[in-house]
Amino acid sequence: MLKNEIESYQKPVFFDHKGSLDDFIALMSILTLDKYCISGITYTPGFCKNNNALETTHSILDIFCHSNLPLAVCKEPLRNEYSYDRNILCISPDVFNNSEIQKPLNVPQTANEDAAGFTAEILLNTVSKTIVIATGPATNLVSTLEKYPEVADKIERILWVGGAFLCDGNVIAPDHDGSAEWNFFADPHAAEKLLSLGIPVTLFPLDTVTQYPLDNYLLYHLENNSKKRLSRIAYQLLKPAYEIHHDFCIGSVMPSVYLGMPNIFQLDSKSIKVEPRGTSMGNIYRSTMGNRIKQASCIDEEQFYDYLISCFGKF
Repeated sequence: MLKNEIESYQKPVFFDHKGSLDDFIALMSILTLDKYCISGITYTPGFCKNNNALETTHSILDIFCHSNLPLAVCKEPLRNEYSYDRNILCISPDVFNNSEIQKPLNVPQTANEDAAGFTAEILLNTVSKTIVIATGPATNLVSTLEKYPEVADKIERILWVGGAFLCDGNVIAPDHDGSAEWNFFADPHAAEKLLSLGIPVTLFPLDTVTQYPLDNYLLYHLENNSKKRLSRIAYQLLKPAYEIHHDFCIGSVMPSVYLGMPNIFQLDSKSIKVEPRGTSMGNIYRSTMGNRIKQASCIDEEQFYDYLISCFGKF
């Protein structure tokens, strides 16, 4: 592969997602960032029953004229499958009928190699170090780093949506106490491994995410800006979710908002461990023997929502 042709003023971003509704809102927000450019995308199945995540990803890329952006699917098994009661957080199977997202006529082929090989190839052949945005479990990233350890030197930092510190988790599973967040519970061993590799990690945990639910303020302004295509699409995707799930949180957008407006976030350093087994599997806790991470907290609610409104008002 030739060196990725990323304009010198744009920082490369690799997007590793799980196909949830807010992941697609996050993808749209990343693509609006002027100083960043997506170099590749991987998708880890398992969060949603319906199988239109790849088509939706390609459709959003088409909107931004990035239809040739490389994409691969992670086929590594998850330690714990997501509960299918999470499907209210998934993209609607009727998305292509009920929104302006058009089903691609010819869905490009995904990479033939495994997602780990694909990820390694993209990162190793990008001239500068890459920022990785992860909104799902650590399965693909850890598989990549185990098979291609040299990739670690090509990652500037990982912005990861996941974990729960002082708030309740969102896992509903037999013999589990509910203390963990789903991305850590889905593959707790991969989570602990990723944190132990020495790559700088910034976590956007449930403690932060749940403070910023989808609300009427955001929906009102998206609808009010309906002359702009991105605002219309975001509204068409989010409104049905809000009607079903009033405390629906769009946590996956946190890393892209952080890249666009880092000044509205506060970063606190912590050393943490991941519970690998038992009734608290996937729970994270502070430990002097743990791995060093930064926890991101958003400190300005109004600017957070206004930033998203401005992103989706670009065209």
